[in-house]
Amino acid sequence: MKLFRRHGSSRSAPPRRRGDIEVVHDEPKTGTQFRRNQTLGQPQRAKQEESSRGRAHQLTSQRRKMSMALLVVTIAVTVMIVLLTQMIARVTVSQSSEQLSTAFDGAPYEERINEFMAKNPASRLRFALQEDALSQFVAASLPEVQSLKLRSMTDIVNGQFTITFRKPVASWSIDGTQYFVDSNGVVFGKNYYGTPPVAIIDEGGVRPENGESIASGRFLSFVGTVISLVEEGGYEVVEAIVPIDTTRQLDIKIKDVGPRIRLSIDRGAGGQVVDMKAALKHLSSKGIGAQYVDVRVAGRAVYR
Repeated sequence: MKLFRRHGSSRSAPPRRRGDIEVVHDEPKTGTQFRRNQTLGQPQRAKQEESSRGRAHQLTSQRRKMSMALLVVTIAVTVMIVLLTQMIARVTVSQSSEQLSTAFDGAPYEERINEFMAKNPASRLRFALQEDALSQFVAASLPEVQSLKLRSMTDIVNGQFTITFRKPVASWSIDGTQYFVDSNGVVFGKNYYGTPPVAIIDEGGVRPENGESIASGRFLSFVGTVISLVEEGGYEVVEAIVPIDTTRQLDIKIKDVGPRIRLSIDRGAGGQVVDMKAALKHLSSKGIGAQYVDVRVAGRAVYR
């Protein structure tokens, strides 16, 4: 038989017997609840462990944020240092190591370089500078410039450029103005070197009219290319002659070769020089003397 007893009851409970179960209904209590198999210190220790884990997680998060911030600052400082060491803020120019026969003034070239960099801001960074594009830009208005190279940085922001000027192989005076042409056929008006070895002789006294300067430029370009190709073949040009009443034909005299060589600017210089070599070889082998050799028509050399 089971007996039940309620706390606080005024009735006296019968004596308990072996096997009886006493069910006690306690009133709810505030504060800490204790359960079986729990020690008195367990709830407090659990709270301490949870609090410790929370603090550790918070510290780890803070350290991660600080590390990221430090990394960003380090990268930003590094980029700024690189940009400062690569930045070209001021420009100075000097000529190449070759001896010049004319005084050199770097102001016009510095002005053109600065103009190029104003149009291409990224080019102020050394690693982004395209020297070929810079050389072409400067040579467009100052054709005596063959190339420009960034030699060094004299200080953090001052870029030192070296200019290589074109060497003339021939010159021609047109209407009182002296023109020069280099071995690549580029025409220019300012010569920093000595008198070129070949002077163009105008037998007809032709002077340029309106628009003639373009034709003269093309003609001089042709002269320079011919002289270069002829010298590559082992010959030496001593004179370039403009025949009477034309600027579309060119006669050249070659050292130790009797006949003049007659060429046309309307045909490629390379093909005419090849035909010239073949004709001279043929005349030499046959012992034929000639006054001139005409190679203006492809594949047919005429001599007289």
